[in-house]
Amino acid sequence: MPFRTKAKPDDAHPEDAIIAVVSVENQMVADMVVGILRMHDIRCMARARGMGIAYLGTALQDHDILVLERDKPRAEEVLRAFSDDEDVKLLWR
Repeated sequence: MPFRTKAKPDDAHPEDAIIAVVSVENQMVADMVVGILRMHDIRCMARARGMGIAYLGTALQDHDILVLERDKPRAEEVLRAFSDDEDVKLLWR
């Protein structure tokens, strides 16, 4: 079986702006949102915020979901579709 390699980002540039697309309540919700965006091939990451990180760790802290600035409209569209779903109750802010 041949090895599968991840596709290299063809248009990524080291100076692309990284911005927050949404803030969520905790790390569990952040992991779900990151998973949803990655399913749609949107590069993203979660960043914990707040001073409690040093004392409590990141699990209970608010998180910002970061994407490339040029991916923000698409990310918002994907997240809007999930947040409007009656079966999916995510903690958006």
